[in-house]
Amino acid sequence: MKKLKHRREKASKQRQEFTLIELLVVISIIATLVALLFPAMAGAQKMVKKVKAKTLMNGIVIAVKQYKTTYGLMPSWPGFQDTDDVKLDDNEYDVLVQILAKRNIGSSTDSDLANRRNIQLLDPPSSFESKGYLDPWDNRFVVLMDRDYDKKITIGTDPVINKQVAVYSFGPDGEDDDGGGDDIASWK
Repeated sequence: MKKLKHRREKASKQRQEFTLIELLVVISIIATLVALLFPAMAGAQKMVKKVKAKTLMNGIVIAVKQYKTTYGLMPSWPGFQDTDDVKLDDNEYDVLVQILAKRNIGSSTDSDLANRRNIQLLDPPSSFESKGYLDPWDNRFVVLMDRDYDKKITIGTDPVINKQVAVYSFGPDGEDDDGGGDDIASWK
């Protein structure tokens, strides 16, 4: 009787433990599930970056429009070459963002002259002082402004954009496609 009871206890203990094969099967199933999850996570991260870029671009568009409403004209500063419609270069972009954010990067004082009412129109991210106002791929945005006030901007070979201000990001590839290709544009 004791031997039978001892065998049952021993058998029940053995059933509670995993065998090496069972353990390997469970590990391979988990590894397969994780491998299936990685592409979905990468796609979600791309989408999050695109949404963040759109949000930052819309911030610039709204800030430029608020500037125009406040001062009666599009942003301008000493030394700025004012033409009919303008695509800002890197230095002009930095000054524009400083004007709208009411914060200086480095030693520039042009922004103080262009925003005399001292209004902060753009709320930059916390990395602004060290990196500037950049898209999620660490590139400057391209800002296009309607300087002749006809509410039309021409860009590259694309048709006219019927906006006062348009902004786009180079997108994941970091290449300027004039708002096309994988560029993320505020007007699309």
